[in-house]
Amino acid sequence: MGAGEPVTSEWDFAWKRYDTATSVTVSGMILSGEDFDSLNSVPSGDWTDSNPDFLDSWYDYSGFPDHLVTPKEQVYVLQDANEVVWKMEITSYYEEGGAGGTSGFPTFRWAAISE
Repeated sequence: MGAGEPVTSEWDFAWKRYDTATSVTVSGMILSGEDFDSLNSVPSGDWTDSNPDFLDSWYDYSGFPDHLVTPKEQVYVLQDANEVVWKMEITSYYEEGGAGGTSGFPTFRWAAISE
């Protein structure tokens, strides 16, 4: 599959500009202030199920005059339809990796974590 091609089935996470979506088969939780590298096992907590807008609060918006989008310092824990649990951190929204670059090019890192 090439970059930018639409996916019609068997997907977990989607991104378009600043809007995100998760499949109804995905459960997740948001951990504010958590260190991505230190999270090595599935945390206890309340899971959000079947909510496609679950990740929509991923950013802070600066407003006028800069109109910058900055990822919140959060780690997202996602469980896919195969019950694999992943951690994900959104690191940038700009193509060049920092404010002032071309917007709409998210960068994130992810890794599987164990029970």
